[in-house]
Amino acid sequence: LTAQLVLTGSAYPMTADVARFYAALAERLESVPGIDTAAFTTALPLTPGIRSDPLWVDGVTPADDELPPFVTFKYVSSGYFEAMSIPLLEGDLVTRSRYDAEGRSVTVNKKLAGQLLTPGPALGRRVGMEMRNVVRYHTVAAVVGDVLDDDIRSESTPILYFPLVQENLVAMSVTPRAVSVVVRTSGDPLAFAGALRAAIWELDPNLPVASVQPLAAVVRSSVAHTRFMMMMLVLAASAALLMGTVGLYALISFTVDQRTREIGVRMALGARASDIRRMVLAEGAALAVIGVAIGAVAALSVGRLFASLVHEISPSDPATLVVMSAVLLTAALAGVYMPARRAAALEPTETIRGDSG
Repeated sequence: LTAQLVLTGSAYPMTADVARFYAALAERLESVPGIDTAAFTTALPLTPGIRSDPLWVDGVTPADDELPPFVTFKYVSSGYFEAMSIPLLEGDLVTRSRYDAEGRSVTVNKKLAGQLLTPGPALGRRVGMEMRNVVRYHTVAAVVGDVLDDDIRSESTPILYFPLVQENLVAMSVTPRAVSVVVRTSGDPLAFAGALRAAIWELDPNLPVASVQPLAAVVRSSVAHTRFMMMMLVLAASAALLMGTVGLYALISFTVDQRTREIGVRMALGARASDIRRMVLAEGAALAVIGVAIGAVAALSVGRLFASLVHEISPSDPATLVVMSAVLLTAALAGVYMPARRAAALEPTETIRGDSG
């Protein structure tokens, strides 16, 4: 369960007041039966407002014509990684009791460690970010797993996690006042929405609580635009499939009408109804196979244009192409079946007599 809070300067003039509120709220929430962990972060995954800045690695000097790599950074409290089920891979997670006077212990994700802190171990390396025109270095104390932080359709990005506050309630030089509360529950998250609001208002009755929603709703919101685009594409594809099926039906029906005498002669010479049906179906299927083949080549050619709309699926995925080809062929055969059945039901004597008359 997540919610958004903004602590104003008028109500919390000192950074120690902000830190004290975070500590008290986490303690209250974790005392509620069914709530396992409560934590805070300046930016939830897959939400707007995620910041990125250049990262300086101690001992690595960029070339004169290069900029340091940009990484995402955010502030998190103790318990954040447990609440978000982000695994610890190396080191020890920074807890409030380990923060020093300048908050120099930080956590990085696997992507950052693998891309920017190699060769050698990531633990103990010093990384810096520019604050007030001064590069301040921090020691990497832990490496955690990757998350899809920026976009569910893209790969994970390098992330640097700063501690939010210290155990002694002395805040860091930069103390975020706008945070998201993250509560890990053992049941339905929405069932704890009332308890979350109550715990906050017990500490500050005037504090607005916004966007109380499960993390699953945050994920759905992040892909809402993509879902709408996909629905439009599905509707357009369904309309195109229906029009193609109707068009093939009309074409084969017209062909059968034009070949009525030929079909009558074939049946008069001994062709069975099943032979006529098979002949018409084969001709329609041949047209469908040619169309599907051309469509598959076109899909492979322009598929990369739609790569941003799918996640963990290649635009040229063989299974997808096979399934869609089967769907198209089935629809085409459905459109051909009725004309084929009508052709097989023709009476040879009537067709020949009607044509000669």
